[in-house]
Amino acid sequence: MASIRQMFELATPVFFDAAHQLPDSVDLVSKKCARLHGHTYHALIRVEVIDNSRHGMTIDFKELKDAIGGRLDHRYVNEVFDDHYGANAKEATAENIALFIVELISGVLHTRQVPCTSITVALAEGYKGPDNTVYVTVRGNDGNDQV
Repeated sequence: MASIRQMFELATPVFFDAAHQLPDSVDLVSKKCARLHGHTYHALIRVEVIDNSRHGMTIDFKELKDAIGGRLDHRYVNEVFDDHYGANAKEATAENIALFIVELISGVLHTRQVPCTSITVALAEGYKGPDNTVYVTVRGNDGNDQV
């Protein structure tokens, strides 16, 4: 009997609290964001995986949560980025935080040898419920089936 490849989508919400500071520029409309401030972030990690033949589980959700929380929860994001990318190499915007989360998750998936077709990160600064949330979503777009 031929085996059928199944596609699984896992959605894992991750909440973390962090502070950041954006540089004052002409693009920064809300100048108050140039001051040090914090948010409760809500990242929704969506991972599409082909096959769950490894013990019926593709990956432990806690491992994904720990990969993010361990690096970002109760941290100053500017400092995390300086340590990771180099001093002042990347601004602590919501978009760059989402890209950083993709890096963290990709590393975990690679280490676990979990083939993944896409990763979506939705990040909401200052979570006040779904009606008052703006999301930044990052999706792989490199033309192949795996992230």
